[in-house]
Amino acid sequence: MEISSSAQEKLNRLDKGLSSLLFHEQVEVLAQAINFVEENPFPYFVNTLMAERSIYSNAVRLRIVKLVEECGPYLNVVFSRDQIVQEVIYVSHSTDFKARCLMLMFLEKLAPIIYDNKNFHHLLLESLDSSYQLEVTAAISASSALAQHSFEFASAVVEKLSGMVCSQQTDFSTKLRVINLMATFKENFEVTKKCMALANRLLRENFDQSLTVAILASLTSLAYRSSLGVTEQIALLFTQLYKAVPQRGLIKAILGCLQKLAEMPHHWSNTQITQLLDFMEKIRDLNSSLVFRSWLRCLEILTTTGIHSLIIHEKLGTCWTLLSEPDLAVRISAIKVFMNILFKLPSEQLHVIMFEALVNTCSDLKATNQVVNKKKFYKLLTDYLKTGSCPQTGTARIMEHLLKTSPEDQDFELVLDSLNVICDSDPEACPYISAWAQAILREADFSKRQPPLALISLFLAPVEMSEEKAKILFDKVVDYVDDFMVYRIARTAFRNGHWKLVAAPLLESINEKTESRETKNWLVALTNIAHSQVTKVEAEDFAAGHNFLNQAFLLLGKFESLDLATQDFNFNYRYVQCLQTTFYATTKILEMLNHNRFYLTAVSEAPNVQKVISVACDDLAKMVIEKSLPRWNNLYSRSFDADQQTLFHIQLWTIYTNCLISVLQFFCQESINHFQMAVNPDLNTTNRQFQSMVFWMKSQVDKFWEHTHPEVTKRVTELNLQLLQNLLEKFWSTPIYMPRYFFQNLHKTVIKLNLLPQPKEKDGSISIPARRLPVTVEGRIQTNNPNRIETLTINLTSYPLKDSTDQAKYSRNVELQENENYFKAQFLLNLLKSTKITVSLTFTDVNTKRSWECDATAQLIVSVNE
Repeated sequence: MEISSSAQEKLNRLDKGLSSLLFHEQVEVLAQAINFVEENPFPYFVNTLMAERSIYSNAVRLRIVKLVEECGPYLNVVFSRDQIVQEVIYVSHSTDFKARCLMLMFLEKLAPIIYDNKNFHHLLLESLDSSYQLEVTAAISASSALAQHSFEFASAVVEKLSGMVCSQQTDFSTKLRVINLMATFKENFEVTKKCMALANRLLRENFDQSLTVAILASLTSLAYRSSLGVTEQIALLFTQLYKAVPQRGLIKAILGCLQKLAEMPHHWSNTQITQLLDFMEKIRDLNSSLVFRSWLRCLEILTTTGIHSLIIHEKLGTCWTLLSEPDLAVRISAIKVFMNILFKLPSEQLHVIMFEALVNTCSDLKATNQVVNKKKFYKLLTDYLKTGSCPQTGTARIMEHLLKTSPEDQDFELVLDSLNVICDSDPEACPYISAWAQAILREADFSKRQPPLALISLFLAPVEMSEEKAKILFDKVVDYVDDFMVYRIARTAFRNGHWKLVAAPLLESINEKTESRETKNWLVALTNIAHSQVTKVEAEDFAAGHNFLNQAFLLLGKFESLDLATQDFNFNYRYVQCLQTTFYATTKILEMLNHNRFYLTAVSEAPNVQKVISVACDDLAKMVIEKSLPRWNNLYSRSFDADQQTLFHIQLWTIYTNCLISVLQFFCQESINHFQMAVNPDLNTTNRQFQSMVFWMKSQVDKFWEHTHPEVTKRVTELNLQLLQNLLEKFWSTPIYMPRYFFQNLHKTVIKLNLLPQPKEKDGSISIPARRLPVTVEGRIQTNNPNRIETLTINLTSYPLKDSTDQAKYSRNVELQENENYFKAQFLLNLLKSTKITVSLTFTDVNTKRSWECDATAQLIVSVNE
């Protein structure tokens, strides 16, 4: 199999380094090997890297074990699996027990791909009988890794483990390791049954609390992972729970196991729920805050889904005293439980009680120094506010109480976080919170301490910004913070629509202080974007804004040539390009209105002017359809990793663009295809304000079409053109809010492509004597996005070098299973001339089933001997 010249060069470097007699050179090349794999995560390269790695000293073997661990995500493409085991396993005959331990560690890391190798199974069972404690420990660890993938091995090793645990010769620490091994077994009814029988036997014969906890924890983990025997395990835990009284530590451990199984509430019976609730009286007698909180945590998990909320509510309905417990840690845990019940069974009475509990707890916490409890409470409060389930009156009451906090209070910064959540979800609260933050900034002295960014974020909330208000920021804050803080403040200003008044001067103040050319380009690009914000809806302002965006667009284009992960800047580049085309279209519309509307007043020239304006509107509509709308759609289709609010933001721009097309077509077409819009309730404040403006514009555009003249040119009246002008003025009076993904990407998906055969030289071509060429396209997906890729479409295009119009297109669909990140497809091409082959990808995700475009491409030039 052929590989690229660069991949072969890296393999040669690895072999040369490992062949060195100098230890530091061997270790150095092994440290670099993971980088080689990340650049070439394809089968032949990874397989070659893993082969023949057992013939070195113990010190080098230890580093090889670390390398295999680092290469874990790439091991599934290794194909010489049995050969690798055979090469490594000969070390088991060594008299050096340390070498045997390292061999076991090496095989442990390879367990996900060699779990069906019987030699591996036999070796581990033998190693568990070793007289060397270190080797036994290594064998237990390797058995744990293997048992996760092979239920055949798990079934075989149970009896061995039983003998080790029951043997008096086995030391206590080894017994604990062996018992913990059961938690990792692969899900299988036979294995689970054997483990439960062993556990029950051990519980009858054992009187040590530590072993009891280990047995219950391991069996619980096995039941949880396999979903087999969950009901029996819950019953066993309740039996042990009542036996454990009054041992607090053991009770807490058992409640921890019940918490794990509480995540599977459909396995719980009403009787078991009642048993858990009745246990509260025994917990009160123990007088232990930790045990009480563990019990409440179990109830919290059970009430998350709502399956048992009714019975828990009926039992706890008379226990409102839990919400006024003197122990604040217990009270906070109780609030979580009642909050879950409130979400599933809303009632006015529970709402009132909940608000009272939140406000009272907030007041009680202020009088204490319980930092941990304060953090827990405000996180709970923040999560509650984020859900949007809190009624408007409740949010107002909570906000009113929080606004009484002063900068001297210990929980000031925690309060700021909660207020930011309110600002992000409730547009009506923003003016009050921003005014509160403004008053604090005006009075505070930050010469000795840096102001919290959360406070400045409240000050910069998405409300109207004046020059006087912006001056407070520059006078009281900017001179006392470092340059990175200035950048973060500017970023917040972008997010909340304060581009020109706040972000632009902030960025200009740090532009000249940068030493990196790339950083300077980034800051200058942001400065240009900030200056593009229009303050007046006039053609000259939009033309100037377009010029600023054009400069930013050119600067962002430079990042594509860097050796950085260019995908990080692709969204920024495309987003600015979309704004650029939108500004350009708006400029042309305003210029058309300014130029022609005056002539409509002249009766003699009106018919000709009406026709000219109608033709101009037709040209403008086509321009928006051909340039602006496709770019917004393309931006959306290439934003797979963007957060949901960013995707909503792009959708709103797409709707605005459709509205613009519709109103332009009113003056030049007899009818249009109407488009529908759905109201999205799950929007943050900035998107909600943007949505309200876009929906208003859509309603105004629909009014245009309600009473249309059958003759298109007759619709071109001074009144209608003035309405169009008013429409644009009203829309652009709302600032543009920069989406979060422009500055922060929580998820990242990179797909690397490889075309086979490969040219011998980089950027070269391959020569073929025949006209039929088999082409293999392989790829590797690297992602932290929880939204899994379900189907990949590999698009291959070939065309003669001398005629790019004569294209042949092929496509293959590849279904990806869960946790599968490698794909391959084969094509058989019939090439008559020297040809260029290009490959691109589209894919659908498992959740939304949308089609997304990928930036990954590959190409190959084939020279045909004609």
